[in-house]
Amino acid sequence: MLTMLLAGMVLSNLVEEKANKIIEILAAAVPMDAVFLGKLFAMLAMAFVGITVWATVGFGIASLAGSALPSLPTPAVGWPIFVLLGVVYFTMAYLILGSVPRNWSNGGNGA
Repeated sequence: MLTMLLAGMVLSNLVEEKANKIIEILAAAVPMDAVFLGKLFAMLAMAFVGITVWATVGFGIASLAGSALPSLPTPAVGWPIFVLLGVVYFTMAYLILGSVPRNWSNGGNGA
């Protein structure tokens, strides 16, 4: 759900830029692949900042709750690998979903 919500921002920004004709100005100055790739990775960085802020708030509330919350079971691979795999999964899913508007804007051929 988080991936779909955050990757939807890329689509809404693309639609807004097409409506405002901003994309035509950018296309005249910079190659379109560079514009879309830059936009995709900038939005990914913004998504990570938002996730970090909300995770920090969540951990702060959880630490204030103390023993009132039940403990989480340890993942089979351990917490460090589990978190790393979660970040990799989110990144790949975000980049795939974020690249969909770029493919649609070119008639689906991706070029």
